[in-house]
Amino acid sequence: MRIKQFNSMDKKKKKNLSYAEVEKGILEIIKLPALFDLPPVLRRAFDSAVSDIKNVDEEYEDVISNRNYRLMLKYVR
Repeated sequence: MRIKQFNSMDKKKKKNLSYAEVEKGILEIIKLPALFDLPPVLRRAFDSAVSDIKNVDEEYEDVISNRNYRLMLKYVR
């Protein structure tokens, strides 16, 4: 289910998502508008997932892969 969500958000098929794509996807695809009552929580979860990538590759952009999308969802809990 998570992979299907990720692929639905990845309209350009570039295998990673920016924060804007995640935010839009959660509202439109997953239909969880309740998360928009707490935008700092979503942003912190996204940033934490990105920081896991940056620890390995410092030149990596602020995007998350499918693997880090899983981490972001875990951090939102």
